[in-house]
Amino acid sequence: MTRKLIYLGGNGHCAARLGPARAALDRLAQGGEFEPFDLVDIPYAGFEGRPRAADLTAFLDAVSASIKGAAGPADQLLLYGTGIGALLALCLRLRGDWLETPLLMQGPVLWGLERRLMPRLMRLGPARLLLGQVFALRWFQRRFVRKQFERPLAPEMQAAFSRDTRGVRRWRTSLRG
Repeated sequence: MTRKLIYLGGNGHCAARLGPARAALDRLAQGGEFEPFDLVDIPYAGFEGRPRAADLTAFLDAVSASIKGAAGPADQLLLYGTGIGALLALCLRLRGDWLETPLLMQGPVLWGLERRLMPRLMRLGPARLLLGQVFALRWFQRRFVRKQFERPLAPEMQAAFSRDTRGVRRWRTSLRG
């Protein structure tokens, strides 16, 4: 039996962000500090170059299928959702998927979205387009990283962050439904 932590990332997640975590897990497991487990990143349609889903149902179907593909019949699973990933896990459970699998949620956000300014602003086509264009600018990316991160990003992380800025624009369209 293999222990697997199924990671449902939040807004701003990209696969490269788990590299340091995987390295630390390997180092600690080799040192015998804990029983090893696999860290499985679930890919989202519409991000990191993947085609987007037709609607929310198709998006959730793809997420659930990815979890099923990562899970062996005898695996011990833990679903771990951060931010919007936690809300996706709740959506899956609402549909009846993964009810028997333990779920750990960290910072499930977006409760009360209808009263927040940014989501209302992003419903306007020009604002969505403008945000995507601003995030594509290198100088804005550098400023954003300086302001929002405690230390500079490693080059591979910066490259992944830069590649996925198009995901900001696709996020809302990937979840229409």
